[in-house]
Amino acid sequence: MDQAAVITLTVTKEDRSYVFSMPHGANFGEAYDAAFAVLSEIVEMSKRAVDKVERKEVSTEPKTDAS
Repeated sequence: MDQAAVITLTVTKEDRSYVFSMPHGANFGEAYDAAFAVLSEIVEMSKRAVDKVERKEVSTEPKTDAS
């Protein structure tokens, strides 16, 4: 069995809670780097979601003949 002390940072927005946890005694610079990596992934997920919506909007537009 493993046991570990963990520091948990929780931010509540509206009725949702977002949690970041890090090991007790973690190097703050390393924790910052890890948080930045999470932020970067969230940005990429957001870009993919926007791209998906934009592609869906383009594919649902009626086709017109330009002749």
